[in-house]
This record gives sequence, C-alpha cells and structure tokens, in this order.
Amino acid sequence: MNEIRSMDEALPIGRSSKPIYDGRIGPLAGITVSNAVFTFATLGVYRFWGKARLRRYLWSRVSFLGDRLEFTGRGIELFIGFLIALVFLVPLFGIPQAVQIFFPNDFELQGLVGFVQALAIYFLIPVALFRARRYRLTRTRWRGIRGGQTGSAFRYGLRVFAFSLLAGLSLMLAYPWCSVAIQRYKIDHTWFGDRKLSFHGRGQDLVRPWLLTWAAVMLGFGLGAYIIFRGVMSAMSGVEVGQIQGFGIAALFLLFAGGLAWVRYKVVEFRYFTGRTHLGEARFVSSLSAIKVVLIYALFAAVSAVLFFLVFTAVTSLFGAVGFASMMGSSGQITETPFAGQEDLIGTLFFVVFLVVFALVFGVVRVLFLLHPLTKAICGSLEITGAETFVELAQSRQSAPGRGEGLADALDVGEIGF
Repeated sequence: MNEIRSMDEALPIGRSSKPIYDGRIGPLAGITVSNAVFTFATLGVYRFWGKARLRRYLWSRVSFLGDRLEFTGRGIELFIGFLIALVFLVPLFGIPQAVQIFFPNDFELQGLVGFVQALAIYFLIPVALFRARRYRLTRTRWRGIRGGQTGSAFRYGLRVFAFSLLAGLSLMLAYPWCSVAIQRYKIDHTWFGDRKLSFHGRGQDLVRPWLLTWAAVMLGFGLGAYIIFRGVMSAMSGVEVGQIQGFGIAALFLLFAGGLAWVRYKVVEFRYFTGRTHLGEARFVSSLSAIKVVLIYALFAAVSAVLFFLVFTAVTSLFGAVGFASMMGSSGQITETPFAGQEDLIGTLFFVVFLVVFALVFGVVRVLFLLHPLTKAICGSLEITGAETFVELAQSRQSAPGRGEGLADALDVGEIGF
C-alpha cells in the first residue's frame, strides 16, 4: 500500500476544507418512490422531471465553505433533448431492422450491418456521456458561479474508441496510459467559473497497482473460463453432476476475486486522479477506502438480489391469479382458459411486466443503497487545500447548452453526478 499512499499525496496550499454531504434516506426514499410511481403512471414521460428533481435534492445536500451547490436544470430540457436525440437514433436502430425485413436470407449483409451498428453505439456512448457532463456542469452552481466544459464530444468519443482498441490489443496492459489520457482530456476541458481545471497524471504511476489487478483479473477470468469449459466437456462425457457443480463454484469464486481486485484498483485510480487534479492553487486529496466501497457494492448487490426474487415472485403470483380466475366460470366450475394456445404472448407480456416493475423498483434501490452511500463516502474522504482560489472565482463567460442530455438518455447511459 506504500505506493498507493505516495500517489495520493498532494502539496498543501493554504487552508484545507472538506465538502459536506448531509443527504438523508427518508427524503431520498420519498423522492425516488414518487418518481417511480409518476414515471409508471405517465408511461415513462415523467422520468426526465424526476431526474431533475432528484438532482436538485442531491446537489442541495452538498455544501462547501458554508454554501450549498445548486442544480438549475429542468425536466423540460432533458425531455426536449431526448426527443431530438431520438430523431438521429432512428436510422441507427431502424436500418438493421429494415435489412432483416427486406433481406431475410442475406446473413452476411445482416452481420455486416449489425457489426457497424455495434461500433456506432460503442462510439456514441462516450460522446453521449461527454455531452451530458457538459450539461450537468453548466447547470451546477455554487455561490451563483456555474461550471462549464469545452472540447469536442466527438473528439472525446474518438479518443475513447482509439484507446479502448489499444488497450484491447495490448491485452489490457496499456490500460493505465489509456485511462490517464482519457481523464486528461476530460479534466483539461473542465471549468468552474472563469478558471480551468488541469490534470497532471501519468500512466506509469498506475502501472504497479494495475499489474497486480491485471494478474488477479486475468487469473480469475482465465481460470474461471477454463473451469467452465472443463465442466461442459465433463458433462458431455458423462461425469457426475456433483463434480460439475464443483467446477461452477470454483469458477464463481475466481470471478468474484477478480471483481474485488478490479474494484480495489478503481478506488486507487480515483484517488490518484483526484490528487492530480488542480484548480489554480487549489489541490484535491481523497482518502476513499476500497473496503468501504466494496461493502457498499456488496450490500447493494444483496438488496438487488432479494429485490429480483420478490418482484419475480409477485409478478408470477399475479399472472397465476389472473390465469386461475380466467379458468373459473360464472358457476364456479373450472373451464378452459381463454388464453389457451397463446403461451408465447403470455410469456412476452410476463417478461415486459417483470422488466418494467423491476426497473422502477431497482431505480429506487440504486439511489438509496448505492448512489447515496457512495456520495457520502466520496465527500467524506475529500479534502481541498488552497480554498482561497474558490473565493476569487468569477462567473463563467461560456455559453451553456439550451437542452438536456438527449443522446445519453436515448442510449440509457445517463448519470446522476458529474
């Protein structure tokens, strides 16, 4: 851990201050539950106003130097941005469907169009996230001063695409340099008021912790894949089921270990990125604990698993009750169900209802058991030195986008924070 501690060190300048997050579960539960209800009642339209409402609360619970953040975005901006993005995304998703309809037997053409579509989506996701980040920053105010972001979303998307390709070709050994380069472009184009942030990280500083993570992840996923392969081959050869189950348990254990190593590295990376980000004379230091983050994700995963089981049971019971009621005649005698022969339709309807209900309830759990504790942990671990820089800030002269995170919402990759 010595190399991690040394990377987190930053030169103190002036007095230090900490941001304070004092959000509470009760108000958050009220906001998220009512958002889910209204979203369901309006067939999804309210989600944009619900997202703006949630952000207003979260922003308002973060204070720095005695003043709270403010989110000034509106639901109508997010909704209009979403509608505009849909116009551009219709060809992206419509052309592959048209090819399947008009060329049902040309599997090579379908495969080529599907491959191009996948590449386009992979490129557009970082583009969408960069544009969404610009919107959130321009709608974030502190003491009346707002944030901002310059740079090109398409250049950022090209960078992410190229560095992802480079990382893949290097079997992920080049990942530290790629992640630092992407972070540098994002931070070096971030503004708060009339001051631009700067990033001074180097990929080689993250090589040592990454190699440990890389070895654990590769070992976990490599051996896990090998054990699964052995299990399948053994099943085909007539090996006892108990031995195959042993293969599966070992594979899950190795995958879990690799996942823990990945979470630990991302915390180390976050601390390093924080310590290498400057705003004039202001410096940022994070002491975020990897163990705390793992525990937060573990609790979130456990609650999500229980939620999945409860929603599945509830929807199954509902469909079972409806099916039983449909078989009961007016005289109370069991008759042939009117849904006989429509099993495929019923299965599709069951899947849609389950997916909608689970997504709405999962959104509540995600805020209460993941977003809320992570925000609290991150703010509690952050220390800012050279706070006098913030006192000297002047208002930004950059123009702000007039609409919301349309592309990110349309691709369902929107985020809450920035």
